[in-house]
Formats: sequence, C-alpha cells, structure tokens
Amino acid sequence: MALPGERGVQIHGSTVVYRLVDGGLPAGIVGQAVPNGPRRCLVKVLRPYQNNVMLVAHELGHCMDFQRLGPPTDIREGDGCVYGPYFCGRMEGYAQTYARVYVRKCGPSLADLGVWWATDEGTGCVPPRAEEVTRADLPDN
Repeated sequence: MALPGERGVQIHGSTVVYRLVDGGLPAGIVGQAVPNGPRRCLVKVLRPYQNNVMLVAHELGHCMDFQRLGPPTDIREGDGCVYGPYFCGRMEGYAQTYARVYVRKCGPSLADLGVWWATDEGTGCVPPRAEEVTRADLPDN
C-alpha cells in the first residue's frame, strides 16, 4: 500500500496513507480514497490541490465511512445536493459533510489530518469519528 518514504497514520483505528500524485486519477477527479484491506485506506491527492483542506478532509471522510464500525450514517441519497450536483450521492454527500465538520472542529489544519506534507503545526485536534457526522451537520436548505 505505502510507497518507499510514505507512512501510514492511525486515525480512529484505521491506517490512512496519504499520497501526492501527478496524475492517474479518473478524469475530473482531484482526490480519491481507496479502501485497501480491513481498516486501511489510501488517499490520493493531485499535487496542485495538496493544500486544499476541504479536499483532503473530504477524502478522509470517505476512509472513515468505508471503515465505519458503528451504525450506518443517517445521511441519505440526495442530502448532499445542498453542496452541488456532484455531492448528491450518499457517499459524496457524507464525505463533504465530514469535511465541513472537520474544519468546524479543527480549523484549516492539514497537520491535524495527518498528512506528511503539512506546513502548519496543527493544534492536536483529532478528526471526527464517522458516527459524529450526521444529517444535523448538513447546511440548511
């Protein structure tokens, strides 16, 4: 899963490996989360977007959703449409809501997400658990 020089970070019992890429993602996609075995996830981010906290947090949200141990989310198909058409699917709506909750809780810190390229110091804030993100966190319509 990890390339030489990469390391996984532990987030709520899951190993997350962050990777900067120069291509190789589906057309129009700038970040991607790929489950890679039980409790393991690879997050790929296109290099020009590496400092976009919402994008990186969104991809971590997918990882947390994939690895969910508790009850399924109450975020449903169509809920994420409040963010735009791309987010209408349940998984994309959940991940975008996770990113919003992360920024509200931890601020714009890449370090607190565990990325190795972060230039900020972080605050020691722990990203939300999957079950902490619910329909109540969606913006008002």
